[in-house]
Amino acid sequence: MKTKIIELRKNGCTINEIANQLNCAKSTVSYHINKNNMGGNINSFLFGIDTSFIDKIKTLRLELKTYNEIHAILNISEDKIKKICRKLNLNKPVNVQKINLNKEDVLNYYQSVKSLRVTAKHFKVSRDLIRKHIDNDVIISKKIIEKKTNSKAVIDWRKRKKIELIEYKGGKCMECGYNKSVKALEFHHIDPHKKDFTISGKSYSINRLKMEVDKCILVCSNCHIEIHEKLENLKNKS
Repeated sequence: MKTKIIELRKNGCTINEIANQLNCAKSTVSYHINKNNMGGNINSFLFGIDTSFIDKIKTLRLELKTYNEIHAILNISEDKIKKICRKLNLNKPVNVQKINLNKEDVLNYYQSVKSLRVTAKHFKVSRDLIRKHIDNDVIISKKIIEKKTNSKAVIDWRKRKKIELIEYKGGKCMECGYNKSVKALEFHHIDPHKKDFTISGKSYSINRLKMEVDKCILVCSNCHIEIHEKLENLKNKS
């Protein structure tokens, strides 16, 4: 028990963590820890880590290495690296006071990659620092443009699929033969109880849309209104 407690403590475990892992009383853990001068919580994460490792972490952090990069080089858990960097006051991505970024360079690079994350990685600073070098209207306008672009892509996709489905169903109104405007052609479910979804406005795969269209007839908007009017009259009579 004693050996396991000391080993876990060297690995940076707290008293509670050791007690839970070994299923023993916290008082037992505290006794062995204090007896071996391993008490206190402040620097417990440093147990088992050589001083030279701490110096290496400090050097790498000052070289603007990330926690993940330091972990890959020294094979120490990122959690311990974070704690050590916090103790050394190096928990920020870089010492921002020593970094002088050129606003024009940052803006030009951001506009070429369209990403705060990629820009921050390129300059080896935090995204917050990059934001300070880019006017808000530049970031906002980019989001608006992307939103409009994505919306247009969806609308165009739906138009193409509707044309494909109309051709699949014969290309004209099955009641009157109308075929002049795609916008005026609609799909009417023959049996509403078998309807799984409304076809217009859906971005499902073409195969799934065709399966639903197989339950329909293709009609123009005028004929569609007349069909529903007839159905409504029949319903009222019954």
